[in-house]
Amino acid sequence: MILTNEQIRSITVGAVHTEETEEGLRFFKYTPEMLEKWTELDEVFTSRARATTGIRLDFHTNSGSMTLKLMEAAKFEIYINGLFRYTMAETDSLTVALDTPRGEPLEDAHVTVYFPAHKHGRFVSLELDDGAYVAPHSFDRKILFLGDSI
Repeated sequence: MILTNEQIRSITVGAVHTEETEEGLRFFKYTPEMLEKWTELDEVFTSRARATTGIRLDFHTNSGSMTLKLMEAAKFEIYINGLFRYTMAETDSLTVALDTPRGEPLEDAHVTVYFPAHKHGRFVSLELDDGAYVAPHSFDRKILFLGDSI
C-alpha cells in the first residue's frame, strides 16, 4: 500500500511546513514566511534554509518491507529499531526488509528515515505491505533547539 500524504505527514518529525507538488511531497523546517526572509538576505542562506536537516519519518509498522522512492538521489538514512541499516546516497528508489540484522522478522518495527542534512530531501512515495499498519512513534519529551550549531 502506498501511504497517503496525510499518513506521511502524521509520521513526519521536524518539518513545520510540507508542500504537495506533482512529483510528491517537499518538507521544510521553516514556514514560507521565514523562507522568504532568508531569501531576502542571501542565496546561501536560502539553500541552507531549504535543507532538510533535522527532518525525519519516525513510525511503527508490522510490514515486512518498505519501498522509498525519491525525486532524486540524496543521502537518506534508514534505521530499524534504532540500528543503522541502509543509506540511499546513490539511488532514488530502495526496497528494504524491515527485519533484524540477522534477517529475522519483526512483529513491530520502529522505522526512522533521516532526511539529508545538506540537501533538500524530497520523495515521491513510501510503500508498505498491503494490510500493514503505520503508526507515528510517540516521544516522551520534546526539545527545542535554537541556532544552527553547538
